Amino acid sequence: MISEPGWDAVLRRDRYELCCKRAGLETEADQARAIGVSASYLNRLLSGERHLNRFFIAGALRTFGCAFEDLFEVRPRRQEAA
Repeated sequence: MISEPGWDAVLRRDRYELCCKRAGLETEADQARAIGVSASYLNRLLSGERHLNRFFIAGALRTFGCAFEDLFEVRPRRQEAA
């Protein structure tokens, strides 16, 4: 997740998985190599343990040749309960 004041960018998993399938990137190692991030980062990102970073976003857009809106969604940040 990339954060701006009040907003978060979130990976659209269904679209990411479709892009990977179309590109023939079957394993997380293949995906990480093509996108230009470490396999451990990608694994933690996909399991929800890490947030999006600019390297992943740029690499995914370059690798899949798509627009930001095709792979990512910008959502209002959820307010933490007091």
